[in-house]
Amino acid sequence: MKKCFPFLCLLLSTSVLVWSAEAPTSIQPDDTVTIFALNVEEISRAWRVNSAGELNLPMVGRINVNGLPVSKLEKEITERLRQFVKAPYVTVHISEFHSRPVTVSGSVDKPGVLQVNGPAALLDILAQAGGTKEGSSTLTLSRPKESGAIPHPKARLSADNASYVLDLPVREVLRGSSEDARLLVLPHDSINVSMERRQRLVHMAGEVARPGAIELVTQDVVPLTKAVAMAGGLNRTASPSKTIVRHFNPSGQMTAIAVIDLKAILAGKKADIILTDGDTVIVPGNQVWSYLQTMMMTAATASIYLLGTL
Repeated sequence: MKKCFPFLCLLLSTSVLVWSAEAPTSIQPDDTVTIFALNVEEISRAWRVNSAGELNLPMVGRINVNGLPVSKLEKEITERLRQFVKAPYVTVHISEFHSRPVTVSGSVDKPGVLQVNGPAALLDILAQAGGTKEGSSTLTLSRPKESGAIPHPKARLSADNASYVLDLPVREVLRGSSEDARLLVLPHDSINVSMERRQRLVHMAGEVARPGAIELVTQDVVPLTKAVAMAGGLNRTASPSKTIVRHFNPSGQMTAIAVIDLKAILAGKKADIILTDGDTVIVPGNQVWSYLQTMMMTAATASIYLLGTL
């Protein structure tokens, strides 16, 4: 067995751990690198990379190491030492990692910025963020273009051509045995988990000019008078004094019903009514049969098309 210097033996054994598959492969600003140069004590110690991503070493001089693989830094130092040392031998390893952020946002228990030491499985990152919330449907992984492509057949370039983007079903990622769960997330990646989007609708039916639905996108409620206006107003055959308002839950079950005087509300004689997601307004006609027909209308028959969005 070949002998080696004690410090070198320790360094080589340590480097085996540093350069595992889970470790980063390049140097970043504010990292600490430990250098060993045989017979060059001036630089054989730990050095902190400055915020500009530079090292300033005795004899060697200033080196920009931002994003530089450790192997290339070893070669660079070796070449610069040749004018001072015959057959220089140099080893470098990252002894302290700094600023390896992964941003997790959206429908997770603890959104924020995680610091990682290197590539980590997507499922592990979600676990560190506290897991996904109920109703989460899609996970979007974004990677800066300079970090390289995402190794997945569905990955694509973003619209601004600055990053790679990948959309994955949350249910597949949460299956620990899936390839999506084991996909490696790199430092400076970002993850956004989105909720399953359910349309929030207020339905207008009966004797209005344009029966249909109003989608609540940017607000939670809509005044009844505004909903009537968006539906094109009342027909001449309308009998608004006995307008029916029904409320349906997300399962389609009616949970409340009321008869209101829409005519008085439109005339300003009664206070406006606030409609929320799941409300259906049925304006009857001036004939009894028409009134009975509209009473039997459901939310489904009222939502032939969207009147507009709010």
